[in-house]
Amino acid sequence: MSKVVVIIPCYNEADRFPQQDFFNGFISYPSITFLFVNDGSKDATLEILQEWQKEYDNVLVIDKQPNSGKASAVRFGMLHAVENIDFDYIAYFDADLATSLDELPIFLNIFERRESLKLVTGSRVRRLGANIDRTWSRHIIGRIFATCASATLLLPTYDTQCGAKMLSKDVVYQLFKDEFISKWLFDVEVFARLALIVGYPEVKNSIYECPLDSWIEKGDSRIKLKDFTRFPIDLYRIFRKYHKSLKRQKKIFEKS
Repeated sequence: MSKVVVIIPCYNEADRFPQQDFFNGFISYPSITFLFVNDGSKDATLEILQEWQKEYDNVLVIDKQPNSGKASAVRFGMLHAVENIDFDYIAYFDADLATSLDELPIFLNIFERRESLKLVTGSRVRRLGANIDRTWSRHIIGRIFATCASATLLLPTYDTQCGAKMLSKDVVYQLFKDEFISKWLFDVEVFARLALIVGYPEVKNSIYECPLDSWIEKGDSRIKLKDFTRFPIDLYRIFRKYHKSLKRQKKIFEKS
């Protein structure tokens, strides 16, 4: 059976943890290791996590100080796992569980059916039969951003920013060894770095966007107005760093 680690970055989550959902996940998936990264929380988050670690054998907690944002927390967890935990696949999910932990076996099944995959990512596609609960304003902003991200990456991505992703172990260190430009848009950099690692046209066979059956937007978002105002700047910085290399690599493939 494949060994899976799930990283959950946490910052001041004490009053908003969906505790019962986590408990159900710990019990339902005893073979999965849940690695919580406390990102310099100022409330009782760390104490709560440490209690969970005592109670459940598949819960691990690492404390990262000081707070430095989601990108840094996920990267910290990834590098810790590479050095200290035996795994085949590693995922990261948001602490509010907007994406249910029940997506984990679905992601894993996709990996095990398609050997070429390096990344499976949740995709919040509004469609009949799915429960994608997202405000229209955020949906529209998300579609505009997705178009810009797709142009940056030269890939037909639908949703780079969904906080539920699973990666194959063999690319984790290369993707996370260097710091990210943006604490919120680092997912775009993950896509860009993977494209440069595997090249064209292989990248299109290395990433699978999995339409989620359920995604419930939580009211207490960690993304504030000042963060939204930084998004265009950060995306432009990502564009400047990666787009030229991606374009060059794609042209080489098209000429060959």
